[in-house]
This record gives sequence, structure tokens and C-alpha cells, in this order.
Amino acid sequence: MRGVQLADALAAAHQQGVLHRDLKPENIMVLPGDDCRGRMKILDFGLARRMRRPLLEGECPSTVETVTELTVPGFAAGTIAYMPPEQLESGQVDARGDIYALGLTLYELATGCHPFRGKDAESTIANILAQAAPPIGLHDPGAPAELDRIVQKCLRKRPAERYQSARELLADLKSFRANPAPANSSRNEPQSLLWKLFGPAGPNPYRLWEILRLKACLRCALLVFLAWQFRTDRSGAWSLVLFFSAVLCCAIQTLLSALLVIAGAADRRNLPTYTQRLAPWLRGIGLANGLIAILMAAFVAESHTILAVALTVLGIFVGFTALVLKPAMDRAAIYGVE
Repeated sequence: MRGVQLADALAAAHQQGVLHRDLKPENIMVLPGDDCRGRMKILDFGLARRMRRPLLEGECPSTVETVTELTVPGFAAGTIAYMPPEQLESGQVDARGDIYALGLTLYELATGCHPFRGKDAESTIANILAQAAPPIGLHDPGAPAELDRIVQKCLRKRPAERYQSARELLADLKSFRANPAPANSSRNEPQSLLWKLFGPAGPNPYRLWEILRLKACLRCALLVFLAWQFRTDRSGAWSLVLFFSAVLCCAIQTLLSALLVIAGAADRRNLPTYTQRLAPWLRGIGLANGLIAILMAAFVAESHTILAVALTVLGIFVGFTALVLKPAMDRAAIYGVE
């Protein structure tokens, strides 16, 4: 496994008291070796800095030295796309910054893409500081969960939550290489679209997200039923407007939710793009449904108390879901929870 070679090389550099500070795929070369895969080498130590003393086994890097090196005001030396958050914010970096950059490199080796790269430097910085890397499984459903765990730990925003030394990372990679954890068996088995849509959720945040979408469709059906009861109880132009508004909003929300669930089941890799594009519309329509339900409840409060209570409860729950629960589950589906 090439990750083991890279971690071994980085551990050797740190043990000699050297911080690379610009670790990225462009600074890695595969040299001819005894096998067809060759040997991975870390190159270009032009931005490297020496720690006050070599990092001892098990020692926290922050207790050795923190390097600050600004080439221009406001920017630390290195490549922006591979800088850890603390380097972008303060220009300070220690050995755990190299571990972060190595995690990004391993992520690219596994997926073929950079998780934070934006259209320009500013958007890339914003993504690094605010977003979590999507699970490797979104790009490769057959990827072992253990590999994703190792890479995600390298990419923690806070240095204290990452691997505290390259040796610690190397030990996990060697263990993984010796006993590669298989991908989730449910991913290896052929699954029908119906199983993907209605199978058990388990601890999978994406499955919980799917269930939330399906529940939204059921709530829309319930709201249409209550709106019909409202229409039979009340007459007049306003009742007609509220009824057809509820039907229209529920139809749009159901259609968009169903399209997202089907698209996610068929093309998990592009789910973040689909979700981000439709999220504002679904949030707005959800809030509109909640408001319509409460307005209908106000109209029938005197003549039909039970219907008014049902509409009020449903309206509050729909609004809460649109404002709080849905965004949280969107983030869980896109970026994963640990």
C-alpha cells in the first residue's frame, strides 16, 4: 500500500526534526522498484523547516515547536489547497500539519479528486475552514470503511483531534494493510433500487437522510388530506386559495424530494451537488407548507377544534423540519458523521 510508504517517509523526516510544510501529490514521485508498483518518495523540501529537536516517539508535536513562516503578509508558505486550517488562520504549523496534507494526498489517491478545491483560492480556503471531507465511499462505494476512518482522522480541523505523530498514522496504515477491512457487505451485494430506497437505515447517515425525505413525502400527503378537510369545512375565496396553495406546495415538495432520493440511490457520487442545488427550494417550500397549515388552523379554530389542532401541530413540525432537521441531515448525508 503506497500510503504506508508515504507515512513511513514522513515519519522518518519528523524523527530527524524536519517539517516538510508542502506535502502534496506534485511533490511525490514513484521510483522504479523490485515490484511493478515501484517505491514512493517524498520530494521538494524547499519549504521545509527544522524543529528545535527531533520528535520523540509518542510526543505531542505542539510541545516541541510551532513554526511560523510568512512569505507575504497574511499567507503562510506552502500550497493553499494542502494547508491545514491552523496554517491558513494563523500561519502556524507543526508536524500535524504535514499529517493533514498527507491525509489529503491519501484522499486523492483513493478518490481521484480533492475534497476542498474550489473555483479560486478564496473558495478553496473557505471550504478547508468550514467543510468536512465527504466520505470516500461517496466516490467509491467499495472503499473499506477503515481506510475512510484513517483518512478522516488525518483531516480533522483541530490538530489535537488528528493523529499526533506520523508513526501513529503509520501503525494504523500497516494494520490496515495486514488486515484490510472489507467494504460494507451491503455495498458488495447487488441491491435493487427498492432495497436502496426502503431498506433498513442502521447507523448510516445517508439512509437516515433517505428516510427523512420519504417522511417529508408522507407529511405532504397528510397536509393535502387535512387541507381537503379544511376546504369542506370552510367556504369562500380565502379557503380556496389556501387549499390550492397547500396542494401546489406539497406537490412540488414531494416531487423534489422523490427526485433527490432516486438520484441519490442511482448516483451517490453527485449527491452533494444535487442536494446543494435543491436545498434552498425545499427549505422555502417546507416553510411555506408550515405557514399554510397554521393559517388554515386559524380559520377553523372556532368551528373545528380537532382539525385546527392537527393543522397546528403539523405546521409547526413541518417548519421545524425545514429549518433545523433537514439541513442537519443534509450535512450528515453529504459529509458523513463519525
